[in-house]
Amino acid sequence: MVGFTVKQSSFLNFLSGFSGMHDIVIDIDDEGYSASGTVERSFFVKRWTSYRDDESCISAGALSLGQLELFKSLVAGCGSGSNAVSITSEEDKLSIKGTDSSFTIPPVAEAHSQAGVESVSAMLTAAKESGWGSFGDAKLTFSLDFNAEAFIQLRNTGKAIQTGALYCVCVKDTLSLEVVRDQIRVEKDLPYGEFSTSEDETILWFGKWLMDALKAMPGKGTVHVYGGNDAPLLIRHEAPDNEAWVTLCVIAPRQESGDED
Repeated sequence: MVGFTVKQSSFLNFLSGFSGMHDIVIDIDDEGYSASGTVERSFFVKRWTSYRDDESCISAGALSLGQLELFKSLVAGCGSGSNAVSITSEEDKLSIKGTDSSFTIPPVAEAHSQAGVESVSAMLTAAKESGWGSFGDAKLTFSLDFNAEAFIQLRNTGKAIQTGALYCVCVKDTLSLEVVRDQIRVEKDLPYGEFSTSEDETILWFGKWLMDALKAMPGKGTVHVYGGNDAPLLIRHEAPDNEAWVTLCVIAPRQESGDED
């Protein structure tokens, strides 16, 4: 058996970072739980969190969750948010028990979100060892720091036209996000912190995964952004002091600014 007990609201917030994925694998140990996943090899997310009060590991191992949006809706019906839910996997069955309701759901035999996770994780390890100066064969020419509370305001840029839009990130004196759809352009500038560095002007175009990455970022702590003209965009969240939770996204840019495929 593999399982853990978590607060319903905390767990749903954790799962919200994997928007667009149909399945994920959650790794559970005595310190906390984590998950990584990819979508179309264009978008990678990794999240880790330590246990909070009244949360604990029942038995370490890995849980494969499928039908993720349905699963989140079912978990949301298992309590009032602050209550704990117990999630266990045993004999080809996932069991979720809340304060006043429970449900079972079959696990997935193979999580498609795991395609490419191992190779991206290896490149992230190497990038960290390089001081975030490179990612694979690509050079990272800027390293920007932001207050997380200010950074997450980018997710509201051009909110009325985000469906089907393209996104342009320009790094020069500030980080500029431009949302473009049907000849409508909405732009927001965000000054970066004093410890940031940028070698050259960088312009990158993205599809919808950029907005999913922005929405995955927590609103407390510090957000670090790395990239370059021939590199993917890396967004790394650092929790406030004395707190232990991490979100890391990698988004592949589009080759050009043409219409959405």
